[in-house]
Amino acid sequence: MSILIKELKICSASKFHQTFIVYFVVVACSLILGNCSPSCMDGKGDKSIKITWDSSRSYDVSTVSGGGHKVYYNSTSSISKTNSAIVDIPASTSGVSGTISKLHGGCTYYIRVGAYSNLNPAGSNLSAERSIKIP
Repeated sequence: MSILIKELKICSASKFHQTFIVYFVVVACSLILGNCSPSCMDGKGDKSIKITWDSSRSYDVSTVSGGGHKVYYNSTSSISKTNSAIVDIPASTSGVSGTISKLHGGCTYYIRVGAYSNLNPAGSNLSAERSIKIP
């Protein structure tokens, strides 16, 4: 069963209440892969996107299994697990929503979600790619 991203919503920095730890791989993305736009992916913006999705049941994503979801994003399309920044959303934090913060207005972001657990640490196939332009 694949994950379906249900909603992408632009938030202002003052309107979201939960902040999740963002693991930026911006340096690797910009320097090694060379396919990230530094102005959009520098982690210094003041915009955020709230994402909701259908939970993955096929990979035992739960607080018991130590699983969760990872949100993969970039300012270029064709997102994969190796060419994007990642927000890790543990099942104990929020099962079906998360926030990507420190984004820039005027940029389009491409987003995919995958599930993982102790039973499947490599994770599921990623959701279909969705995009959103921040005004």
